[in-house]
Amino acid sequence: MRTTIELKKELIAKHESGTRVSDLAAMFEMPKSTMCTILKNKEVIKAADVAKGVTILTSKRLKFIGEVEKLLFMRNKAWRGVSLRTMNPAWKKLWPECVTGRDFEGFEEPPVVPVIVSLGKSMRLEVSEEDVEGLVEDHKNELTTEELQHLHKMQQEEVAEEITSEEEEGASGNISIAEIKELLPVV
Repeated sequence: MRTTIELKKELIAKHESGTRVSDLAAMFEMPKSTMCTILKNKEVIKAADVAKGVTILTSKRLKFIGEVEKLLFMRNKAWRGVSLRTMNPAWKKLWPECVTGRDFEGFEEPPVVPVIVSLGKSMRLEVSEEDVEGLVEDHKNELTTEELQHLHKMQQEEVAEEITSEEEEGASGNISIAEIKELLPVV
């Protein structure tokens, strides 16, 4: 098994703080000769800026490889924070077969209402559990085609009203050229 650069840096730090080579070899269950080789190359190892888990330093190692390794490590770390609750709806839309049949009956979804209420309160909003429960219930059922068409028609009417009211406001603010000439000083 190869020793990671991280571990090598740790060994060097312990040696520099006064731990003897033989004690380090026993502590990390490594041959004393391996410890000596690591300490012989300590300047190169200490200067190495590599991603977690890298075990080899060579002169052939290109700088961009280290950068790619760091990016991959960060990506993996970020993905570990994504919950199945977040992933399943997305995958269900992209590839339904991989999620279908994976819903376990008898298991309830974690309550979402308290989470929404606490988020609202953290934003200093007046939020009650009853209001949130009502909204959650309203959104559980999918809209029918007729309801979607009606909603779309209402939105179009609202937009049309806004446009006409803006045009009316703009029309009442028109100034004639004669009025502009009166307001501007003659040079």
